[in-house]
Amino acid sequence: MKADFLVLEDGMHYTKASDARKFGIIWQIQQVKNDYSRIAKVNKNKGEASLDYCGIIVLNGHFVAVLPKRSLRGCESDSDYEKTAIESLPLLVQVLLRFYREDSDRARYAMDDFLFAEDDESNPNGLGAAIHLLTDFERDGLLRRRKKVRKQNSNGRIDWPRTIQRTPAIFAQSGPFYPSPMLVTSSSDAFDPLIMIHRACIEDCYRRWGWLFHPSQVSPKTLDAVFSEDADWLPFDQDEALSVLERELSSSFSDREMSVIRYMQAYIQAKVDPKNQNMFGVTKYHRVWERICKCVFGDDSRFYEPDFLPQPKWEMRAKRKGPAETEEDEDESSLDEEYKKQIPDVLLKRNGTFFILDAKYYDFEYSLPGGPDIIKQYYYEDTIRAYLLQKGVDAQGIEETCNAFIMPDYSGSGIKFRGTAKFTILDWRSLPVYTIDAKKAMESYANQRRVPSESWLDTIRGEFPKPAEGRGAEPLKVGR
Repeated sequence: MKADFLVLEDGMHYTKASDARKFGIIWQIQQVKNDYSRIAKVNKNKGEASLDYCGIIVLNGHFVAVLPKRSLRGCESDSDYEKTAIESLPLLVQVLLRFYREDSDRARYAMDDFLFAEDDESNPNGLGAAIHLLTDFERDGLLRRRKKVRKQNSNGRIDWPRTIQRTPAIFAQSGPFYPSPMLVTSSSDAFDPLIMIHRACIEDCYRRWGWLFHPSQVSPKTLDAVFSEDADWLPFDQDEALSVLERELSSSFSDREMSVIRYMQAYIQAKVDPKNQNMFGVTKYHRVWERICKCVFGDDSRFYEPDFLPQPKWEMRAKRKGPAETEEDEDESSLDEEYKKQIPDVLLKRNGTFFILDAKYYDFEYSLPGGPDIIKQYYYEDTIRAYLLQKGVDAQGIEETCNAFIMPDYSGSGIKFRGTAKFTILDWRSLPVYTIDAKKAMESYANQRRVPSESWLDTIRGEFPKPAEGRGAEPLKVGR
């Protein structure tokens, strides 16, 4: 079956008049009553549609790649879009896998608002299972099962009961001697049913999705294999294979083995019923961009401690369990104290400069952060400066603060100054806006290595507004 390859951009609005094909696929996604429909926005009156999503969707013969904002700048034809998607998707998958593995807070988010990577028995996610199976295989290889082998004239330990029972002895004065004892050893059992099913799943996953891990292997044929309906890819029929996996799951005590078995079950069940969801991605890519920026700039967790980062304090009248009959019945002395955290995206110190960076996942040519985002950055900086002025800067070695917005770009230009944000009526200095090379930043995050961000920080520090330009620009002098 030939793949119908569509490439979209997260949050981009497609109109029925100018791009009926992409509008149509988003409309189809919205009609499916499962996780697909939650990511699609369709305005029939305006004839507009968009997806709030980054990742891959496979639906009714359509392969839909949804890339992060600005990924498709410079593409002018369908072939350009497809080439960009094929080059970009492997990196995006690796970024999402790292984000998924390291995010300890994901349990707090509803699955329809977060990452489509898990598998529900009632609605197996074949693509999510395939990606997890391939990731596990590339790291640890095939599952292993050992079997006992008994031979003569080989290495191993002596199986005395069988040796005595089945081999002739030579009787000497010191006792019986067995010149050819039965020896027992163990070897890998390639024909164990679990191992055979695992091998078949891995081979099928590579045939359909291997190009996500090895982009050089991609071709029109491999993309068409995404929709393969080969019924004989398993060593047993599908029902028997699922029964084997269920038995093995109930008797296994290995965390890795149980995880692999569950993903194999999901993968097989999704192939049994092609209507099951096949998607891998995230609906809140701004969380991913924040994590990428933390990695790239070397976010320092020490600065989030309450003894450095000031927190707001609420003092509220205590609420009684029952309504007070008169005002005098209220307990005037009882106050509820509650601390609501302020959590900037990136905090770090370099060479006496304290950076307060806000990772913003925006396409700056189409939209920009609102007033509350700007005020929040001023608030972060003012509270930190107030803390430093109160405590004395010598203890922290901080001479100045530096505040900026960081947005993604895919032009390969490293870091680039794009403009400023400011309330002109207030005596506050402008907040600079920068874009960084998103591809390079993603590679850094996926491979868990730092890019040369020192030069990027030097750029931010060098172009930061000079002291004469408004409140907050003057250097910190207390204690020096």
